[in-house]
This record gives sequence, structure tokens and C-alpha cells, in this order.
Amino acid sequence: ERLELADALDTDDKAGNGFTLVYRKASALERDFPWTIQDPSGPRELHLVRLGGQERIDAAPASTTASAQACERTDCPLIGEPAPCPLPILAAPVLRDCRAAQGRLPAGVLVGLAAFPARDACMQARQRACLDSLEALAPAGLRAAIPCLEHEAADLAAMFPGARVAPLLRSRADARLGVTGRPKPFVDEYFDAACALARQDGLDWFGFANSDVLFTPELVRQLGAVMDGGEEAAVVSRTELSRLDAQGRPVPGYLEFAGYDAFFCRVDWWLANRERFSPYIIGERGWDDAFAAVLLTHARCRLCWTPGLLWHPEHERRWVLEDTAYGDWNMGLYSGRDVDYARRFESFVEDVLAHGISPLPSGPTLAAMLARNFAHAPTISGDAGRFVNIVVVTYNRKAFTRQAIGSILRTADWPHRITVVDNGSSDDTPAYLKELKRKGLIHTLILNPENQGVARAANQGWLAEPEAEFTLKYDNDIVMQRPGWLSEMVRALDALQGLGAVGYNFEPRSYPLVEQAGVRVRPKLSGNLGGACLMIPRRTHKALGFWTEDFGLYGEEDADYCQRVVTAGWLIAYMEDEDAGIHLPGGKAAVIDKTTFDARDGAEEVQDAAYRAFKDEQRRRNV
Repeated sequence: ERLELADALDTDDKAGNGFTLVYRKASALERDFPWTIQDPSGPRELHLVRLGGQERIDAAPASTTASAQACERTDCPLIGEPAPCPLPILAAPVLRDCRAAQGRLPAGVLVGLAAFPARDACMQARQRACLDSLEALAPAGLRAAIPCLEHEAADLAAMFPGARVAPLLRSRADARLGVTGRPKPFVDEYFDAACALARQDGLDWFGFANSDVLFTPELVRQLGAVMDGGEEAAVVSRTELSRLDAQGRPVPGYLEFAGYDAFFCRVDWWLANRERFSPYIIGERGWDDAFAAVLLTHARCRLCWTPGLLWHPEHERRWVLEDTAYGDWNMGLYSGRDVDYARRFESFVEDVLAHGISPLPSGPTLAAMLARNFAHAPTISGDAGRFVNIVVVTYNRKAFTRQAIGSILRTADWPHRITVVDNGSSDDTPAYLKELKRKGLIHTLILNPENQGVARAANQGWLAEPEAEFTLKYDNDIVMQRPGWLSEMVRALDALQGLGAVGYNFEPRSYPLVEQAGVRVRPKLSGNLGGACLMIPRRTHKALGFWTEDFGLYGEEDADYCQRVVTAGWLIAYMEDEDAGIHLPGGKAAVIDKTTFDARDGAEEVQDAAYRAFKDEQRRRNV
């Protein structure tokens, strides 16, 4: 009741779920605690002190705590601007409970922490306390590890002697985005690393958590219930901790019901579903809500938000979220690739707010909210009925391929089989694709020893499924954002027999919309459809055959095929939704100069100039 929603973020506000909801104190701090300190000698540390049943405020210099030590009890360090770290006082009872904990989890859990070599002494202390709470709960079955980037390993080992430091993280956000900034890792790689360490230890469960929280025996008990209940995952909210009561016990503050600091997952579930998760940058907005939405949609997942399961000591200094390239990246994923999960999560938050958060919904009410917002119809395989053969041609650029295939696995809603043809990639794309094939996530994998060109490789994929009713050419830089797009293509081709091919529009321009037989499409009356996401029905294939392989390694097979379709008397059209997907890396396809045939999308010519130059030269030759 001390918080209210705000329209904009100010210095003292709380970004509740990191992307839409901002909370502000409903009453000023000075009104709740009526004192002022006008002392030029420097920052002060404020303590609420009890002496003989009486309360008073003691204001000591920040470097002195004698007055607090002389008191019967210090209930709460109240923070000035700035102030010393109050963590030892706040953490002591929590760590005491951890050391006295009884019982054990049905199965051990390895917890990977997002720790980093902080230079700030307060942050170091918070991370140390987090590790202490996990180490105290080791007899209950929790194990701590710190996955990190290789250059961080030595500093972390020195900072936290005895901790298990594992330099397993490879990708750096600054390198991926080509920006100057702290080299932050990606969250999905933290999960990968924790999962790998759990497998190494022979464990069936792993966890991931931010490194500024305190674990508790009650969390162990609830996690044990999750395991005993046959669930596959758990998502845990944190509770703010800013003071202790008269008996020295933690007093629950605000429960972060729309933001999550710990995740637990079965190893086998993560390995089978890892491609559903986008590469968010750690510490930036939205990643926890996106990951929670994926888990709540696809796993038997428990939402754990009992107060005091996971304590988050209140930060000593105020901080403001900044708009950075990292934050833009995360929000681009959240509002782009993961827009369906974002909508599910935000709808769930709206349900909770409508219900009220004092207390939060629980029992059947919470179960109904979760079912209403996260119900998911399983993806239909291509083993029965008419199916689509989705052909993906790859050549290096594993990061793009991972996003492209992940988007198919998340959103394709019509019977289909995924066929991948690799054109002799020199990076670790082949190993990644072999792992997908081993998991059964792709149906057919063809590994060419050298680059055969886009058209020939696409024909190899086409030939792999001769019984398919539809063949979809799906480039490995396409990320579809929402369920329904695949079934809509099939329905359009079924309803409009005069269509010879349909696709999704990634051009940076729109085309007029027409409706016929209850289907809305955008006919393209001149030129060709872009071949990035282009579906050919069997009737067209019977008449016209395969992609023309006369254009070398890259380009123009889509223009050639569409010309043949139109010459044969059919129409070609884009689907109605022109924002169903994104074209990596720029969002839309590049604009091609009609004189030089150079293409520009504002991103690829900067991020991968050599590859863009190769494609431009191939296009000039072909045209």
C-alpha cells in the first residue's frame, strides 16, 4: 500500500518488472520518518534504537557505529545519501537460519550465480553473502558455482576464495553489438553453463540466480515440493529486505511479483527446450519476464512468490535505469522476437493488478490466471496429415541460425518438418545442428562439405521431403514473432487456388491489402516476392519444378521462380501481417540500389561488411 503506479521513471522510483510498470512511494519518506539532518560533517548513518522500551533516532557519522553497538538492539539501518552498507545486520539472521536448516532436497541442485568482479565494496559484500547462504544450505542439497567469462575468472577466484568459478561463458554483449561497454554475458549462456555443471556432477536439476540475493530454508522446502510434485521448473520472486523487527527477524518488504531473481529447471527439460530462449543480456530489462513466460508456457512450472523465499537486501544507493545499447537490444528482443511471450506476461500482470497485490493471488485463483495467460497448444509434428517442409539453408552465422530455428520451434502451428542444409560452415554451426538433430528438434540434416550455393542447397532440402504438401524456404536470418503465421500461409493457399506462392513481407515498404474468399493478402503485381519466407504449394511445384541453380552461390533464385509463377498464370502475394517477423540484423530486408545493386539495411554493412560485400558482388553478376 506504500506504492503506486507511475507514468514515468524518476530517480527514486522502482522499475517493477523492468519494462512497463514503474512504482513510486505513495507517501514521501520524510512523512513516514519525520526527521531532518543538517550536518555539514558528512554522510550520516541513521539507526532506529530501542532502549528500555523507548525508541529514538541515533545519527552517527558514517564511519562510526559505536552508538549502534552500545544499544540493546539495532532494528534497522536507515540509509542516508550515500550510506555504509547495512548488509551485515540484515543478512545475519538469514544466514543463521540457513546454517540451522533441517531436511534435504529430493535431488541435488547446482545453482549458477551471475556474479562479477565488482569494484564496489558493497556489491562485493552482497555477492559474498549470497554465496554464504548457498554454502550454508549445502547440506540441504544446494551447490553454488559462478559461471563467468574467461577474463573474469582470476579476479572472481581471488575475490571469493574457495568458490567454484567456471569460465564457461563465451559470448560478450559488447562484441556482439559492436559497442563500448562492460563485457556482459548473455543469460541463456548462464543457463547453459549451470546445466553443463549440473550434468558434470550427475545432477538432474540446476538453477540460476542473481548474485545479490539471500537463499533461505523455506525456498529449499518449496523447491522440494516442486520436485516431489513432478514439475519441471520453478520461477522465484524476491522479497525486499530493509529492516528487522524487535526480535531481530527480517521484515518482508515489497514482493517483486513481476520480476524474478531465481530460476530452477530440470536438466533434461532445458536440453530439449533450450532453443525457445532468446539471447538476453544479463542485468538488462525484461529478460527475467521473458524467461519466466517461456517456462510458464512450455513447462510444468511453479510460480513461487511466498514472501521471504528469496531475500533481496535493499540497495545502499539509489540508481536509475539508463537507456543503453544493451537495454535497447533486450527490449528489441522482448517487443520483437518474444512479443507473444511479452503479451502473455503483461496480460498476466494486468490480471494480478486487477485482483490486487495485498495479498497476491494464490491457490485456484492463481492457477486460473496462469492457465488463462500461458496455456499453450503443443506444436504439431509433421508425422500426420498434410505437412509443410520448412527448409533452412545455413552458412556460418550460428547466432542467426539459432534465433531462426528457435522461432520456428516456438511459433510454427501447422504440421511441419524442419529440414536444414548446411553449406560447409566453417564455424561451429555443424556441431550445433548435429545436436539439434540428436534431440529430434530438426527432422532432416544435410551437411555439405563445401558451399553449394543457396539454390542448390534449398533444392536438396526440397527433395528431402517429396510427400510434403507445401515447401517453405525459410532463411536463417528470419525470426517469426508470433504463433499462427504458418497456418495462415496454408489457409491462404488453400482458399485462393489462383495463388502460386505466398510469403511474408520483409521489404521496407507496404503493399495494398485485398480480401477474397475470407482471406486477406497483399498481391504483388510487379516484381517478385522476397524469398526469405516463401511457401510453394505442391500444385506449383508440379508445374514448375525446383529453384534454378544457374545463379551461383547467392541470389536471384526467388526472382526467377516468381517470374515463372506469374508467367504460368498464377498470382503471387504477401500475407496480411507485415510485422509477423523480423529480418536480422536490421529488422527489415535491405534496400537495393537499382544502379549499383548494393544493398543497405543500416546494420549488416556495419556488422558484417565482408559478407555484405560478397552478396552485393554476387547480385551484380546475376542481374
